[in-house]
Amino acid sequence: MPARILLPVVALVSFMATPYQALMPIFAAEVFAGGAEMLGFLMGAAGLGGVCGILLLASRREVRGLARWIAAACFCAGAALAAFAYSTHLALSVAMLMIAGAGIVITVNGVSTIILTIADERMRGRMSGYYTMAFLGMYPLGGLAAGALASWIGAMHTLALGGACCIACALWLWARLPGLRGHLRPIYVRLGIAQ
Repeated sequence: MPARILLPVVALVSFMATPYQALMPIFAAEVFAGGAEMLGFLMGAAGLGGVCGILLLASRREVRGLARWIAAACFCAGAALAAFAYSTHLALSVAMLMIAGAGIVITVNGVSTIILTIADERMRGRMSGYYTMAFLGMYPLGGLAAGALASWIGAMHTLALGGACCIACALWLWARLPGLRGHLRPIYVRLGIAQ
């Protein structure tokens, strides 16, 4: 049951949020009138946010409560992408990319942590495969869809739509947290994580 809730979150974030990378050259050239250096600067900001996100996630001492972090990170990533989509100020855009990078990393790696923690030993390889399919399998499809949609409605609206979908996903997950906790708690008790 937890995997049925958490894996679709990874798939949606991978499909709707990570394609910002495919659209970034448009923003670097058209919004900020830059070239390769500007593109590298913007991508570096998202990468720095991702590093901060993974360090924040690694600082956690236990897996309990991680589902709330995932929902909050997914919401922040979506809101940051939507704000970045319409920002014309470089400093604000860099800050939003850092938040988006951190949010995406916390979401996908947080789900991985929970899934691999609760998976039975005999099912761990299969769950890793499902997770990989949800994350790496949806990323190129999302890039393809984002590129096609951007040629129709524009890169800004495409990125904002992706951000809005992430926000909706986060709210959907937040509404299911009580039920998710109900399924996770007995597993955590059995594993000795909770009492």
